[in-house]
Amino acid sequence: MSIRLAAVFFLALTLLLTWPLALHPASTTLPMVPDGDLFIWTLAWDAHAFIHQPLSIFDANIYHPLRHTLAFSENLIGSALIAAPIQWTTGNTVLALNVVALLSVMLCGLGAFVLARRLGLSAAGAMVAGVIVAYSSLSASGCR
Repeated sequence: MSIRLAAVFFLALTLLLTWPLALHPASTTLPMVPDGDLFIWTLAWDAHAFIHQPLSIFDANIYHPLRHTLAFSENLIGSALIAAPIQWTTGNTVLALNVVALLSVMLCGLGAFVLARRLGLSAAGAMVAGVIVAYSSLSASGCR
């Protein structure tokens, strides 16, 4: 099985297992209470800081007068590199968060598939490994 076919498989399975999020990604969020609001704010802050103050990204607009307050929690800068262009073009942080979440699940499965193939597993075994790695945490987050 090729990597492209595996990528299509993991994308389709991600969309299926996170339904109805895939149907309304701009207005529906994964059930991440209470951290969902924090993640949305953090991605919005990162996208803002990339443009307006990239060298002071950790001086977030919370807990004044303290400095470097973004370091008090997850900074999500890696995820923001993917989310920021979506937020800049659409103005929708929920959509940006959902794209990052769905893409990360899909890429975890694909990465596990590639690793398993490199370690010598069959294509079927690598697919099982990818499914386990990518989707075992979805039930813990409340997705069905």
